[in-house]
Amino acid sequence: MPELTDVRESIPLPVGDGEPTLPAEVLTCPLSSRSIGGERPSGRAREAAPAREGTTVLVAEDHAPTVRALVRLVETRVHSVIAVADGTRAWSVLRRRRVSLVIVGRAIPGLDGLELCRRIRARRGDHYTYIILTGEGGDGHRLEGLHAGADDFLARPLDLREMTARLVIARRILAMQEGLARKNAELARLAETDPLTGLCNRRRFDEALRMHASLANRRGLPLALAMLDVDHFKAYNDAFGHPAGDGVLHGIARLLRDDARAHDVLARYGGEEFAALLPATDATAARAFAERLRAAIEAADWPLCPITASFGVATLDPVASDPSALVRMADAALYRSKRLGRNRVTSFDDSALTPKNATQQGS
Repeated sequence: MPELTDVRESIPLPVGDGEPTLPAEVLTCPLSSRSIGGERPSGRAREAAPAREGTTVLVAEDHAPTVRALVRLVETRVHSVIAVADGTRAWSVLRRRRVSLVIVGRAIPGLDGLELCRRIRARRGDHYTYIILTGEGGDGHRLEGLHAGADDFLARPLDLREMTARLVIARRILAMQEGLARKNAELARLAETDPLTGLCNRRRFDEALRMHASLANRRGLPLALAMLDVDHFKAYNDAFGHPAGDGVLHGIARLLRDDARAHDVLARYGGEEFAALLPATDATAARAFAERLRAAIEAADWPLCPITASFGVATLDPVASDPSALVRMADAALYRSKRLGRNRVTSFDDSALTPKNATQQGS
């Protein structure tokens, strides 16, 4: 069996022919090395051990002295260490837990280290798992491991001083990966958000419309859209300036949020135009939503002058397949509201292909 040099003793750990290998079970090791080599927790305790926050390291190795030394080394630098004795159980852990670093022996039972590397790299997702593969020395074994997906290769017998240095490198790379993932997530959020109002932008709205239309079609549910346009907004901007106009748009976005449900999709559709996509909502409920919002905008205490908005409401038939038709119908109803004098809600009657129920509310 291979030897592992412990830097604290500067001599190889004793390994004899009778040295036991670990049983093929998962051992969750908190910040105490007593779980390895001492009294083991019961099977129920192992399964129920809660995951701790922070970096989780998986050690996949069936050589008991190697596991003990690695756990002692790793657990002082991370929050959670999991030790398994074969590749099959290692893969099971990886499918259930978020693991940042894997230290795996090339020749472990079950799935060997190379196959485990390949499976880890074949997974999809934004979480990166750093892999340190250990095995017999030689350029051939090292290259084979790197081609299989390992980030690093450490030849046996393992030197804990060298392993310590490799762990420092791994933590540095993982920190860079996590920082990049956070920045990418923020960029993705910004790419889908209108910076002035905080609502969805047109791109995100179009994606949501396609998704909800498909879902409504599969489930046989209605899908409604309410579109609104701020009345005389250009004149307001010309009279009071663009900062004042931005304040109006921000205020209408707030009123939209106040009246919408958590699963409604709210968007700044363009300029002074807004859209509210209302899943599982029929024509009557959609019109009621628009009427409430119209009244709230009219009644709001705007600082410079009264503000009103015109609305167009449409409902997509559950069996319809063209989500863009919903936008065209709502837009036609909105145009009808503006032609009829603004500050009103107009519903679109799909069967007659003409707007109906144009009811003026207020001036």
